[in-house]
Amino acid sequence: MKKIICSSLLGCLIASTNVQAEDGESGVWDQFGLGVGLSYTINVGKDDRIKSAEIINGVVRITDEENGIPRVVLEGHYFFNADDGFGHGPYIAIQPGDEEIINAAAIGYMIGLRASVDSTSWNLGLGIAADPNVQTLGDGLEANKELPEGETEIRYREQTKYGVMILFSTTW
Repeated sequence: MKKIICSSLLGCLIASTNVQAEDGESGVWDQFGLGVGLSYTINVGKDDRIKSAEIINGVVRITDEENGIPRVVLEGHYFFNADDGFGHGPYIAIQPGDEEIINAAAIGYMIGLRASVDSTSWNLGLGIAADPNVQTLGDGLEANKELPEGETEIRYREQTKYGVMILFSTTW
């Protein structure tokens, strides 16, 4: 098998995706793939992802929440025994952000199908997504309840929230 010397992880991944074993057998990196996909993340946990809220007659009312999030993500995966057109294995995915470099990251398990060794694959994955900067109601505030005594406005806080991610991707 050819040996690869890498100065960085990214360089190693890029270089090794094109390496074939010298004896015609599949190399360990032949089962690694990169893709782009559409995902949907469903919020888990008790705190809603709040985009906006207002006070109506002293009661906190949610005007916009985001507990189900569609996304375009970049993903990398490794398939075990993908030579027969069907593969399965772990994946990682990221959603690039506008204000942050990464808006969300996920890890999970996927299955993939491909018509031939040199064709694109179609993949379906299930995993856990982490969103590091999610806006929720501040401590002590609850939706559809009166403001606590002494409060005059809605406070928000940012926290990491987790969700279940369903991912559909294609590999080139």
